[in-house]
Amino acid sequence: MDPDVPPGAPRGGWAAVGELTSLAMTLAICVLIGLLGGRWIGRKLGAEDAGTLGGVAFGVVAAGYELRRVALRLERKTRDETRRRERDGADGHDS
Repeated sequence: MDPDVPPGAPRGGWAAVGELTSLAMTLAICVLIGLLGGRWIGRKLGAEDAGTLGGVAFGVVAAGYELRRVALRLERKTRDETRRRERDGADGHDS
């Protein structure tokens, strides 16, 4: 974290690229782990197809949960920034 930039200050475009890349990797890893874990469990139980399907379903649900968390965080951040801008504008501080 840059000590010259105050907390909550707008960040550059590369930060957004980093967040989106991280989200994409997280979603892919969730599904991949679900797939591989489901196949492994399916083989152990003698039902590889059902295990694979269950694992992929679990991975998709986990990825959806993570996507929801990120969306809520970004919504909260946007709302906070909007409130801050409105407050600063109402005080007569144009930045």
